[in-house]
Amino acid sequence: MTKRLPIHSSRQCVYKFFIYVLLITIILPAPAGAVAGYHPDTSEIAVDLRETGTNLQQDEFDRLDQFEMTAPQLRYPTRTIQVYLPADYYTSGKNYPVIYLHDGALLFNPDSRDCLYDETLDRLFEEGKNEGIIAVGIFASQNRWDEYSPWINTNMHDWIVPAKAAKREGGEGDAYLDFIVDTLKPEIDARYRTKTGPRNTAIGGFSMGGLISLYAGLKRPDVFSKVMAVSPAIWFAESGDYWLEENQLIDYINSIDVSKDVAFYIDIGTKEWEGVPINAVDQIGAWLGYPFVWVDGARATFNALEGAGVAEQNLILVEDPVGVHEPYSWAERFDDAIVWLFDGRETLPDPGLVTVVPPDEAEIIPTLISTVSTPVLMPEDDATATPVAELTEEVQPEPTNVQSNDEGLKPELSSGSLLKYLVIAMVIIAVLVAAWLIKLVLDHRRAG
Repeated sequence: MTKRLPIHSSRQCVYKFFIYVLLITIILPAPAGAVAGYHPDTSEIAVDLRETGTNLQQDEFDRLDQFEMTAPQLRYPTRTIQVYLPADYYTSGKNYPVIYLHDGALLFNPDSRDCLYDETLDRLFEEGKNEGIIAVGIFASQNRWDEYSPWINTNMHDWIVPAKAAKREGGEGDAYLDFIVDTLKPEIDARYRTKTGPRNTAIGGFSMGGLISLYAGLKRPDVFSKVMAVSPAIWFAESGDYWLEENQLIDYINSIDVSKDVAFYIDIGTKEWEGVPINAVDQIGAWLGYPFVWVDGARATFNALEGAGVAEQNLILVEDPVGVHEPYSWAERFDDAIVWLFDGRETLPDPGLVTVVPPDEAEIIPTLISTVSTPVLMPEDDATATPVAELTEEVQPEPTNVQSNDEGLKPELSSGSLLKYLVIAMVIIAVLVAAWLIKLVLDHRRAG
């Protein structure tokens, strides 16, 4: 007669099975890279995003959040937003000022070219140099040239290699600004504990982001009282026959009543795109090049703002004698910009930088170029990177209508890691189930 396996033995096997499964789920890395009971730091969260494509906000205690939102004002209406929260956000209960930042994919722990903005804000908080700031990173789209300027540049191929921009770019800056003011800001104010008024709202960016930030402070002082224009691309707004003959930004400053309540931080590196040739001349017909145009544009903007009546305590120009057009250079100046903007302009930037208040009159020191047709190579995936002049006799690429490709600014999102972990978990569970069944059969035979 065959004996049945005792009930208590069956229960023990079931208990052991569930214990095995529980241990596996604890040990096995979760799809977002987290371990049960452990809250990863922001650098780990960023890696999780790149590997899995999941939201950065894994639980209520994470301080780097990400979400997608619709931007009805824009031609590319889906926009990725990352939000950095201060170190004491979940323990203080207080409200915080906000800075809106462009080119968001370069700000908080990207794969490469990291601006280190989150690390810098953490350090400033720990050093007691601010009481916490919420930073909102707005990812750029493939329509970056158009969105970051309200003005149209019809001669882009005089300024940048044709392969990286159409001959005509710009003109959608007002729509982009409307998106920030009318769609994004209300969403941020609803999701997070913010100080909503203009006194506590800033906007900033580098390169083209610096240009649109200047425009935002001029156009919407009712929303933004602080502007951070890092390495601003003033050259993009040039429309005259020679340099600064008719710059649309300068003309705009001269045509409006500039608010006395807005603070403008402008900085520039003296080696921005150094040696890169452009098809631009001064008023006497001498060829100009970079970095002269970058530096001279920043100085001209400062002078125009000063001439428009912006008070000395609300206006500063910082010239970095070793500054280049790269994130590591912008990272070195970010803390100075934040402290100056948010502490009432009582602290001047790093004395190691050349701080010009006000700057000298711009002196034309043209950078001669070998030939107008010298090819200029732009790194494949980044419109903010420094073009490289290749001194060859090759012909420039034919002009195209392809708009700037900023996909390289975005972290790569993939579900490969999630699938990998799920497959591993299923295989382990299957092995455990099989082992359990075999054990049941063997115990049953022994009992028989």
